[in-house]
Order: sequence, then structure tokens, then C-alpha cells
Amino acid sequence: MASRVPLPTAIFAAAYEMALVTLKALQRQGIAVPEQVSLVSFDDPTSAAFLDPPLTTVRQPLEALGQRAVQKLYDALKKGVMPEGTELLPPELIVRNSTAPPRAEGTKPLTITKKGGASP
Repeated sequence: MASRVPLPTAIFAAAYEMALVTLKALQRQGIAVPEQVSLVSFDDPTSAAFLDPPLTTVRQPLEALGQRAVQKLYDALKKGVMPEGTELLPPELIVRNSTAPPRAEGTKPLTITKKGGASP
């Protein structure tokens, strides 16, 4: 007997490579992205826009991160002390076609069977 597991509404991959593997695994199982499950990844390489479907990502402000790192290093060398504290730079959500609104409340969640494929 095949086991049934509820399919999540969305999957967030902590790294782009993880998102690629997840997308391929979902496609092999016959699970449609974003119709059945949304997929989002951290990092935004140029190739994310060319996947099928194009991948929604969280983009880090890499240029600003680099500029701040160099500035902090320069200041530390000039003053002879390392700066204290943490500086946060806001990421940017890049919405593409791998995400959709969540299923309506009260609808039956999809399940995935161990044999493959999603069903209501």
C-alpha cells in the first residue's frame, strides 16, 4: 500500500542549487509548479529567470554587501579596531512564475503518494 503525505502549499529552498533539485524532483513526481506547489529560492543568479517555470527568488544586495565590507575593513585598518555590531541590508523579493496564491481556505490539500504523483 502506498503511503500518502500532504503536499505543502509552498517550498522555500535555502540555496539556488537546492531549488533546482527540488524543482526537478517535483516535476518527476508529476507535481505542477506553481499550480500545485509554489517554489521560492534564496539567491538570484541570472539563470533563475530562464528555468521552467522562472524561479521566484530572494535577492541579496551583493554589491551593497561588498561595498559595506570594504568600507568596514578600510575603517578598521585606519582606526586600528574592528567595528562592533551587525548591519543588516534588506533583501529583495523577485517574483516570477514559480509562485501562486495559496489554495483557498477549506479546499482539500493535495497529497503525494510514495509511488509518485499528486492527487486530491
